Amino acid sequence: MSTYTPGGLLRVALLGNTAGTGYLFARCLRNQGARADLFLASDEEDAIPPFAPNVRPPAGSDWVIRWDPSGMGGAGGMFAKRSEKATLRKLAGEYHMVQAIGATVVAAPSTEKPYVHLALSGDLRGLGLEDSPNGKAYRKAIQGAATIFYMQPEQVRILNEISAVKREFLPYPVQVASARPALRPTNPVLRVFHPARVDWAEFERERLLKSGDRFYRACARFTAEGGQLELVLVDRGRESEATRRIIDKLGLTHSTTWLPHLDRMELARQLMEADVIVDDFDAPSLGMIALESMAAGRPVLGYVDLAAYEIAYGDQPPIMCARTETELFASICQACDPAFREQIAAAAHYWVWTHHREEAVGERLLDMYTNRVLTQGAI
Repeated sequence: MSTYTPGGLLRVALLGNTAGTGYLFARCLRNQGARADLFLASDEEDAIPPFAPNVRPPAGSDWVIRWDPSGMGGAGGMFAKRSEKATLRKLAGEYHMVQAIGATVVAAPSTEKPYVHLALSGDLRGLGLEDSPNGKAYRKAIQGAATIFYMQPEQVRILNEISAVKREFLPYPVQVASARPALRPTNPVLRVFHPARVDWAEFERERLLKSGDRFYRACARFTAEGGQLELVLVDRGRESEATRRIIDKLGLTHSTTWLPHLDRMELARQLMEADVIVDDFDAPSLGMIALESMAAGRPVLGYVDLAAYEIAYGDQPPIMCARTETELFASICQACDPAFREQIAAAAHYWVWTHHREEAVGERLLDMYTNRVLTQGAI
């Protein structure tokens, strides 16, 4: 790790907190000895990551700073009056650099500090491709970033499309213990947990995302051929009733358990009691639940673009990668082997420990930020 001596403590201002990412990255940097303060807009939700309830600072801490962006004008500040831009410069004035998360990057140029951008998929697919004032402001702002960090390998396609070349892959930080929890005792009934919202019929840009119907048909085929299965679903999402009808039509009702909306502790318990955790089958990347499940040493069934992951990580994630009904059926059959589950669970835990461990991500960020500040003379 680089030692930061010329200016003493490295000071980073974080803008934005979509899905709790601001809290999480602030903790990454603070745990490495940096001062990382989160600027949380007064109208922004005080969210925390679902699997990191301890990222919020204790009462009385001063590193979460509320600020009022209401006077920043359209496009998140690109059209703000001079007085409002001066307010933002004052807020960020004592920091060496800015890390702007998601759409908040449009306010980063007003700080007049070197800034990096943490790209989020929703903003890239939306603002990144929109021919609107907000879309143009977003693209202009990310082009001015010293570095664009992307956390999903498939985001490269959109970054290429908008000619964003100053980019670097950054794994999402995950808390992972060095010791892997044991799998649940062998049981003839395979317990498959699908914790995501049942929005399998949801479309985004005319592309089916969840495709849960393929998964349910694969489960029905498995039971029809003599397999024993307990399918555990969480009763949330716009397609709950439609999913119940499909499950009933496929003859899976007696093999299905519906759980109410789960708090963090209960969700963690359900993950530990499952033989297989189900992720998405069309969005070609690992979701947060998949990463947390792998960190807990649980086999994951989902779909990723293996070639894109090979480029980003240098290897492929050890999951049961399946997309079609036939592939899903084969994976469910394979998961019935306890030795296979043990093997893939151990590999998954090691993979997340190697690539996503929060301490390693924080150390990498601090090293990059320190070198950038020293190189640019921003002290």
